[in-house]
Amino acid sequence: MIPIVLRRAKPYFRELRRSFSAKELNLLYRLVRGEQPQLEDKADKTIIVRSLIRKEILQREMVCVDDSETIHIVFQVPLVQKYIEKLAAEEI
Repeated sequence: MIPIVLRRAKPYFRELRRSFSAKELNLLYRLVRGEQPQLEDKADKTIIVRSLIRKEILQREMVCVDDSETIHIVFQVPLVQKYIEKLAAEEI
């Protein structure tokens, strides 16, 4: 079902892809590989994450691990995550 939806929404995803900077796309690729954003420049990371949150691609999510709360960055829409996973696989 998801491949059909991705195919039918191709114009939307094409425009979405064009809206990402290289740094944004790199961060999204890292997220689909299960990594949390780790950029050398913390200010740069904050700007990129905020930009993707404003575009409604990502969201912050509170996670409890061993009685400690931490914030993780996750995809807001699972279908967009699937699209990014597909792009990342094509890059390899």
